[in-house]
Amino acid sequence: MYTAPEHKSVLLLSPLSNAQAASACIELGETLLPVNTSFFQTELVPSLQYQVYQGHYGEGQLYWIQSAAGSTCEAVNVQGSVVFAACDLELPVLCSQSAQFGASAEPTNSLTVHANDLTLTG
Repeated sequence: MYTAPEHKSVLLLSPLSNAQAASACIELGETLLPVNTSFFQTELVPSLQYQVYQGHYGEGQLYWIQSAAGSTCEAVNVQGSVVFAACDLELPVLCSQSAQFGASAEPTNSLTVHANDLTLTG
């Protein structure tokens, strides 16, 4: 049986071009999600398939990840396979998530969002 601290997580952002995706992750103090094939198969695939189940994205959706191939752009599909993609495509973004499970909100691991009369920090 797994507990939450044993699982890794990622941040899923709205569709952007690859350059915008990298910048958006940096603004959050993170990077585009590095390629990790065992994590992709055991943790990421079920999470992406749940996005399909919920109707947020289709079976053929690609998601931006960190490119291991230098100047080319890479994405991951719902099956966890890494593929090359045109850098100007607007795809959902997968950022790393480095904050520890249950970590208190600190300046190095938190984000504050203001929406209408509500302020959320997490």
